[in-house]
Amino acid sequence: MNIFRDKRLVRSLLLLSWPVLLLFFGIWLWASLELPQAGAPSTPRNKMTDPEPVGLKRLFDSIHMESFKVALASNNPFYYPVPAPPPPPPAPPPPVPTTKAHNLHYKGFFTTTHGDKFVYLGVDNAVKLQRVGDLIVEDLFLMEIEPKKLLLKTGEKSVSEMTLELPFDVPQSPQVPLKKS
Repeated sequence: MNIFRDKRLVRSLLLLSWPVLLLFFGIWLWASLELPQAGAPSTPRNKMTDPEPVGLKRLFDSIHMESFKVALASNNPFYYPVPAPPPPPPAPPPPVPTTKAHNLHYKGFFTTTHGDKFVYLGVDNAVKLQRVGDLIVEDLFLMEIEPKKLLLKTGEKSVSEMTLELPFDVPQSPQVPLKKS
C-alpha cells in the first residue's frame, strides 16, 4: 500500500503542515524586518519621539546592555569580584615626649643673717624665691648658688640625667627631662 494514495492521510498532512509553514513564514518576515535595524548604532533616546525598542532591537539596545553590566557587578555565582585592598594601618601614635621646655631666668640672690642663701628665679611667667635643694620644675633641683651662676641638676626620678648652669641675668629655655611614670 502506497502512503500517498490514501487521500485521508495526505489531507491530514496538509492540514498539519499549514500552521508550521505559517509560523516559519512569520519568523522569516519578522527577522528580515528587525535584524537589519538591530545592528545600527544606538544614540541617546528621547522617550517622547523615540519609543521603547521592541523585539530584537531591545536586545541590542545600549540601555539594555547597561543592565547586563549592573548584573555583572551584582552578587552572583558566576562572577567573582576582585576585593579591594585593605585600608592602610593607622599611623602609629607620636612618641611620648621625654622633655619639656621651661623659661628660666636667674635674677639674683641674697643671704640671711643665719647664713641661708635664697635666689630669685624666674620660672616660666612667675618669679620664685628658692634655696638649695628646692624643686624648681619637673624633676630639676637647685644644687648650688654662686654670684655669677646657678647650678641645677635632675633628680633620681628623671627620665635622663642633666646638669644645667644658669648664668646671671641671661634668660634661657632649656629642655628639662620629665619624671618617670
